[in-house]
Order: sequence, then structure tokens, then C-alpha cells
Amino acid sequence: MHSPNYTFADLLHIFFALRPNPDRIRTYDDLAQATGISRRSLAHWFAGDYAPRTPEPVERLGDMLGLTGFQIDLMLYAINPRWSRYNTPADQLQTAEVIRRVEQRLPDPSISTNDLPSPSQIESTWPILFRDSFESNAHHWGLGSKDDDSGRVERSISNQCLELRLSNRFVSEMFIGADSQCFTPDRYYCSVYGRFVSEAGPDDGLALIFEEISDACHGLIRIRDRSGEFSVIQGFHGGDFWKIYLQRRPMHGYRIGQFNKIALLVEHQQHSIFINDYHQASWEMPRLPASRIDLGIIAGGQQQAEVHFKDFSVRVPADQRPFATLETLIGGTLANSTWRNQ
Repeated sequence: MHSPNYTFADLLHIFFALRPNPDRIRTYDDLAQATGISRRSLAHWFAGDYAPRTPEPVERLGDMLGLTGFQIDLMLYAINPRWSRYNTPADQLQTAEVIRRVEQRLPDPSISTNDLPSPSQIESTWPILFRDSFESNAHHWGLGSKDDDSGRVERSISNQCLELRLSNRFVSEMFIGADSQCFTPDRYYCSVYGRFVSEAGPDDGLALIFEEISDACHGLIRIRDRSGEFSVIQGFHGGDFWKIYLQRRPMHGYRIGQFNKIALLVEHQQHSIFINDYHQASWEMPRLPASRIDLGIIAGGQQQAEVHFKDFSVRVPADQRPFATLETLIGGTLANSTWRNQ
């Protein structure tokens, strides 16, 4: 039975609101002019009075709104289940849920770092708290494979590398972590070597995940291998809301297709990223208690990606307790004499 979750008008409103080019396409008139569709027809489509009679104008709208193949097929399916441009299975379109993702671009959060220690200084003076050379799975990474129809992920350890493979079948972007068990102290320095093995698409890349509570809340240093750019973002509510701290900054010293050393220095709320020991940026971000640091992979729409990581380590200052005490974690309750007596 053809009863999609969304009408064509629903999807048109959602995708127009999420368009990637709001400076260029500001109004319905701008969209009509850019696609060659009459303003009157477009107004009727947005109002839900009727829908396009052929697939061609839908495809033009999809191209102008920056939609993925899955999203274009979803719009076509909402009108006629026999229409398809990218051969997305009908059962996927029948049950699809569109995430109304909200992005908040923050003012440039870069901060001065005149007294920032270098990676070599840190590595010669800060002791190692956690290290994994990936000779085995002694640290309990989430290995194995998983397939949920929209994509397949494979996580394994081989040749002293953590290997992540991700096949994205339909969605615009897919991101998977490695389920690390490494919790973060108040001050720490994390480093890992990462390499993008497969041929990278424009949105494919690897990720250093931090301030991770669960899949629903985490910070992300996203590295696009093909363009040599990085972004710093923080996701909430399962990816429905994102704060963008730094967007698509060029990386100094990055080597495309090779192992690159990625390092993150965190001192309270100050975060600094280094690539191959070159300082790239520093910013302030609120900390979350009992969060983890993790490794991840990102694949663009209908892409297959593979990344390898090696020599993952976390260091802390010699004079610092590695983790918060129980008293700190529960907000000082242990200091309350009444609680102690109970």
C-alpha cells in the first residue's frame, strides 16, 4: 500500500528549510527562478494543492536544494511509487523518517594560545594513562559487523590497526564510532594515527570523537581526506541539533591518503587540535562529566569508506589525578555528614 510518512508538500517544506545555500536561494521566487519552474506552480506545490505531473521538475528541485539520491527518490515516491531516479528500495521509502536537523553556527571561537605546549613537550613530560597499539582487543572496542539496511559497518583489529569499514546505501551521511571504553580526565592529551584507505568522496573522512556520552551527545573533529579540511562540531539529541564551532578549515601539514597524526589537547574547557604536530586551532567548549573519547568513520551518500587507526594513546599531567573522584562525580554528596551517617 502506498501511504508514505510524508506528502510531497511536507518534504518540499522540510528540504527548503534545510537547503545548504540560503544566501543564494532566499525565497520561493529565488527557487522558481533557479529551477525554471513557474512561481504559480511552485506555490501550489508548497500549499499541497497538487504535485508535479512528471519526475523531471522534482529532480530539478532536488538538484537545486542539494538533496541526496535517497531524498530525491523520497520526494518522487511521495507523488508516485513507480517514480525513482536512484532505485532506492520501496520499503526504505515507505518507512523513511526525515530528521529535521538544526545547525547552530557559533561565532569564531578561536582563542589565543601563546603559552600552548607543543606535542613534543607534552609527550616528553606527561605520562601515558591509556595506550592501545591494537595488537589485540584487550581494551574491548566494539568489534564485529552490523547491517540495518541503510548501511553496513565492519569493525576489526588487524596488523596492529583498528580497521573501520562503512557502506552507506541511502542516507545523506553516515557516521559510526568504534565504541571506545576510554573515559576522559579533566586535563588530557590524546593522539592517534589515522589513514583513509579507500578512495575518498567529498564528504568521506575519519573522526576523533570527544565529550561523548552516547550516540546522542558527542563532540567531533571531522577530517575530510580528499579536501584536507577539518571541522569541529558537537551533536545533541541523537544528531537532531548540532553546534558548529569550526567549519571546513584547511589543515596545515596534512598528507592525503597517508597516516596522519591527529592530537587533541584538552585543559579544562580549552581544546586544541594538532595535525602531524602542527597546531591547527584552539577553542573553548563546555565539558561533560564522565565522557569518553573515541574513533570514527564518516561516509557520504551511497559511498563505501575504510579507515585505519594505529597507536592510540591518552596522557595526563604528572601531578593530576587521572579521573574524578566519586565525590566529585556525585556533586559533593560524600562531604555531607548526614549522608555519611545514613
